Amino acid sequence: MHGDVFRPPQKAGLLAVYVGTGVQLIGMSLVTMMFAALGFLSPANRGGLMTAMLLLFVFMGIVGGYASARLYKTFKVGAGNLPSGVCRSKTTNCGQSAATPPQGSTRPSEVIGKYQ
Repeated sequence: MHGDVFRPPQKAGLLAVYVGTGVQLIGMSLVTMMFAALGFLSPANRGGLMTAMLLLFVFMGIVGGYASARLYKTFKVGAGNLPSGVCRSKTTNCGQSAATPPQGSTRPSEVIGKYQ
Protein backbone atom coordinates (compact mmCIF):
# COMPACT_ATOMS: atom_id res chain seq x y z
CA MET A 1 0.00 0.00 0.00
CA HIS A 2 2.79 2.46 0.80
CA GLY A 3 4.33 2.08 -2.70
CA ASP A 4 1.15 3.19 -4.45
CA VAL A 5 1.46 6.73 -3.11
CA PHE A 6 4.51 7.53 -5.25
CA ARG A 7 3.31 5.84 -8.44
CA PRO A 8 2.42 8.30 -11.25
CA PRO A 9 -1.15 8.14 -12.56
CA GLN A 10 -1.91 6.13 -15.69
CA LYS A 11 -2.95 9.21 -17.67
CA ALA A 12 -0.30 11.60 -16.34
CA GLY A 13 -0.18 13.63 -19.56
CA LEU A 14 -3.92 14.21 -19.54
CA LEU A 15 -3.85 15.21 -15.88
CA ALA A 16 -1.05 17.70 -16.57
CA VAL A 17 -3.08 19.25 -19.41
CA TYR A 18 -6.17 19.57 -17.20
CA VAL A 19 -4.18 21.14 -14.37
CA GLY A 20 -2.57 23.63 -16.76
CA THR A 21 -5.95 24.59 -18.22
CA GLY A 22 -7.38 25.01 -14.72
CA VAL A 23 -4.50 27.25 -13.67
CA GLN A 24 -5.05 29.33 -16.80
CA LEU A 25 -8.79 29.75 -16.23
CA ILE A 26 -8.55 30.39 -12.48
CA GLY A 27 -5.72 32.88 -12.98
CA MET A 28 -7.69 34.72 -15.65
CA SER A 29 -10.77 34.86 -13.42
CA LEU A 30 -8.89 36.08 -10.35
CA VAL A 31 -6.98 38.80 -12.16
CA THR A 32 -10.14 39.96 -13.96
CA MET A 33 -12.05 40.19 -10.67
CA MET A 34 -9.14 41.98 -9.03
CA PHE A 35 -9.01 44.57 -11.83
CA ALA A 36 -12.79 45.02 -11.64
CA ALA A 37 -12.69 45.44 -7.84
CA LEU A 38 -9.95 48.06 -8.12
CA GLY A 39 -12.01 50.00 -10.64
CA PHE A 40 -9.93 49.42 -13.77
CA LEU A 41 -12.77 47.55 -15.51
CA SER A 42 -16.17 49.19 -15.54
CA PRO A 43 -19.41 47.64 -16.83
CA ALA A 44 -20.18 51.03 -18.39
CA ASN A 45 -17.33 50.56 -20.86
CA ARG A 46 -18.90 48.24 -23.41
CA GLY A 47 -16.57 45.44 -24.39
CA GLY A 48 -13.82 46.41 -22.00
CA LEU A 49 -14.46 43.52 -19.65
CA MET A 50 -14.56 40.95 -22.45
CA THR A 51 -11.41 42.36 -24.05
CA ALA A 52 -9.59 42.22 -20.72
CA MET A 53 -10.74 38.63 -20.17
CA LEU A 54 -9.59 37.59 -23.63
CA LEU A 55 -6.18 39.20 -23.23
CA LEU A 56 -5.75 37.74 -19.76
CA PHE A 57 -6.73 34.29 -21.04
CA VAL A 58 -4.01 34.52 -23.68
CA PHE A 59 -1.33 35.75 -21.28
CA MET A 60 -2.31 33.30 -18.54
CA GLY A 61 -1.54 30.57 -21.06
CA ILE A 62 2.11 31.12 -20.18
CA VAL A 63 1.42 30.43 -16.51
CA GLY A 64 -0.82 27.46 -17.30
CA GLY A 65 1.75 26.00 -19.68
CA TYR A 66 4.46 26.34 -17.07
CA ALA A 67 2.33 24.61 -14.45
CA SER A 68 1.44 21.85 -16.89
CA ALA A 69 5.05 21.29 -17.94
CA ARG A 70 6.30 21.19 -14.35
CA LEU A 71 3.66 18.64 -13.37
CA TYR A 72 4.42 16.54 -16.46
CA LYS A 73 8.11 16.63 -15.64
CA THR A 74 7.40 15.72 -12.01
CA PHE A 75 5.73 12.50 -13.14
CA LYS A 76 8.86 11.71 -15.22
CA VAL A 77 6.83 10.39 -18.13
CA GLY A 78 8.27 12.77 -20.72
CA ALA A 79 11.85 11.45 -20.82
CA GLY A 80 12.59 9.14 -23.73
CA ASN A 81 8.92 8.65 -24.53
CA LEU A 82 8.94 9.77 -28.16
CA PRO A 83 7.01 7.72 -30.71
CA SER A 84 9.13 5.90 -33.27
CA GLY A 85 8.44 8.41 -36.06
CA VAL A 86 9.33 11.51 -34.05
CA CYS A 87 12.88 12.88 -34.04
CA ARG A 88 14.40 15.85 -32.26
CA SER A 89 14.93 18.97 -34.34
CA LYS A 90 18.72 19.00 -34.89
CA THR A 91 19.13 15.35 -35.84
CA THR A 92 18.37 13.23 -38.84
CA ASN A 93 17.61 9.53 -38.84
CA CYS A 94 16.60 9.79 -35.15
CA GLY A 95 19.95 10.17 -33.48
CA GLN A 96 22.50 10.68 -36.23
CA SER A 97 23.62 14.28 -36.55
CA ALA A 98 23.44 15.83 -40.02
CA ALA A 99 27.04 17.06 -39.71
CA THR A 100 28.55 13.59 -39.19
CA PRO A 101 28.67 11.08 -42.04
CA PRO A 102 27.38 7.54 -41.53
CA GLN A 103 29.83 5.19 -39.88
CA GLY A 104 32.16 3.21 -42.14
CA SER A 105 31.88 5.34 -45.28
CA THR A 106 34.55 7.79 -46.34
CA ARG A 107 33.66 8.36 -49.99
CA PRO A 108 31.47 11.40 -50.74
CA SER A 109 29.25 9.38 -53.10
CA GLU A 110 28.39 6.91 -50.31
CA VAL A 111 27.65 9.73 -47.87
CA ILE A 112 25.42 11.56 -50.38
CA GLY A 113 23.65 8.32 -51.30
CA LYS A 114 22.71 7.69 -47.67
CA TYR A 115 20.84 10.99 -47.40
CA GLN A 116 18.89 10.91 -50.70
